[in-house]
Amino acid sequence: MKWQELYSRRNKVSLVRENGHAIVRKQFIDDEGYEKEMSVYEILDGSTVAHPRVLKGYADNCMYFEYLDAPTVCDLLEQAEAGQIDELVVRTAYEKMVDWLLAFNRLTHLSMGDVNARNFLFDGHTLYGIDFESTCAVGPLEVDIGQALAFLMSYYPEDSLIKHRLYDSTSHYATTRHHLDQARIEDSYIRERQILTDRRQHLKKGRTSTGNENPLGGIQGGKAGINC
Repeated sequence: MKWQELYSRRNKVSLVRENGHAIVRKQFIDDEGYEKEMSVYEILDGSTVAHPRVLKGYADNCMYFEYLDAPTVCDLLEQAEAGQIDELVVRTAYEKMVDWLLAFNRLTHLSMGDVNARNFLFDGHTLYGIDFESTCAVGPLEVDIGQALAFLMSYYPEDSLIKHRLYDSTSHYATTRHHLDQARIEDSYIRERQILTDRRQHLKKGRTSTGNENPLGGIQGGKAGINC
C-alpha cells in the first residue's frame, strides 16, 4: 500500500494506492466534521448532484472516497492565468459551479459554506463538489455565488483581467440563467472579500521570517493574494 499526502487545511487527506487502485482517505480532526460530511453524502447518494462516491466510513472519523482524476477549478484558474489552457474552460467551470450550487441547495436545503474553488473538480464535462463539513443552514443562493466570486478575485494574482472577465461572466450567467438577484450577489461578494482581506492581513502579521507559504493560505514569498 502506498500513500501520498494531499492538500487540506483542516484534515489529513491522502491518496492511497492499493492493488493498482487509487482511493482517497480523509481523516477528520473531530467528530462534528465527520458526522456532518457523512450526513451530506447520505443525502447526495443516488442523486444527480455530482460528487465522489463514498466507498466506506469508519467510526474513527475516517472516510474513503473514489479517486476522481480531475483538476480543481483552482488548478484550472492558475493554468488559464499562465496561458496554458483556454480561459473558456474556466468560464465553463464557473458556470457549472452555479448550476451545481443551485442543485445542491435544492436537494439538501443546505448552503455549501466553503465555496473555495479548490472544493470543486472539473473534468471538462462534469463539475464535482467535495468537502461538505462546512455546510450550514440554507440561505439565499446569491450568498454562495458572492462568496465564490470573492474567492475568485482574491486568488493570486488578485483582480487580474482574467478574473474580472470571469466575475462578469459568472454574475451574468447566474442572473440571466437562474434569475438570481445581482444586488444580493454583490453584497455577499463585498462582505466575503472583506473577510478574506482581513484574514490575509492577519496572516501577514504572523508569517515567518522565511516567507514560506502559510498552511492557511494567504501569503507566499511576500505575494499578496490567497493561494489556490
